Amino acid sequence: MLYLFSALYQEAAPLIDTLKLKKTDTARGIDSFASEDGSVLLTLTGTGNYNAIAAVSALFAVREAKRDDQVIFYGSAALVRGSAFLYRVREIHDSATGRRAFPDLLLTLPLPDAAAITLPRVMRTRTMVRTFAAHEEIGESVPLLADMESYGVYEAAARHVGPDQITILRFTSDAGEKISGRQMQSVSEQYAPGALEVIREICSVGEDQKEVKLSDEDEALLSRFSGWIHASVSMNTELSRLVNYANLSSISWQPIAEEYLALPCRSRVQGKKILEEFRERILHA
Repeated sequence: MLYLFSALYQEAAPLIDTLKLKKTDTARGIDSFASEDGSVLLTLTGTGNYNAIAAVSALFAVREAKRDDQVIFYGSAALVRGSAFLYRVREIHDSATGRRAFPDLLLTLPLPDAAAITLPRVMRTRTMVRTFAAHEEIGESVPLLADMESYGVYEAAARHVGPDQITILRFTSDAGEKISGRQMQSVSEQYAPGALEVIREICSVGEDQKEVKLSDEDEALLSRFSGWIHASVSMNTELSRLVNYANLSSISWQPIAEEYLALPCRSRVQGKKILEEFRERILHA
């Protein structure tokens, strides 16, 4: 299943037209468009982090994500540094919290990578964003974008799919100034064919190519950790996805799990907090 997200209809319109998507009912309060065979679902999130989190969470509350599903966000961004282009966002910095996120970097895609800063409002000046970028130590050589949804989409989606199943595609539409809906759709139409090629390439990667088989020792450790946090079915699913992502990314998750196992965990409530900590340590390793 391919889950596409865009903030605005004008950004998504070329994908909706090319993929022949039709309006469909999903979660209350959000607009979604589906392919005839049901294999593609595009959802509009609205602008801003809070709207993005709400829309992604609402969708996955009524749709159970699977291991071979892909979540791809396609939308515009203000260009802060670099050239006008379609980029794969390799790191996201949330200006409100100072937290970072790293969407799928395991696949090699025919696109340049960029860093993105998610802002709570429309970018006022490039100087403001560059000051934040310097504070966050984002290298001068890295193309830099500013948007309002990437961090929210990633954080909400990562609770339902593995980080290796999330891709953020951003095309540069402006330098922070307001543009009309018609202008936005026109720019999106320029980049949509390239984005669709990349989307098809991402979806062509089979689950067996992105799943790491655990050794008996690691399987036993994972089982112990799962039991220790009193994991529910959904907690187990998230834990397995995090471990798979860690293995794919060459992150040593075993010492982190062993560290927690040396401590007491008396309830599922406490276990959920520990799983959240485990998740943060894996994603920001």
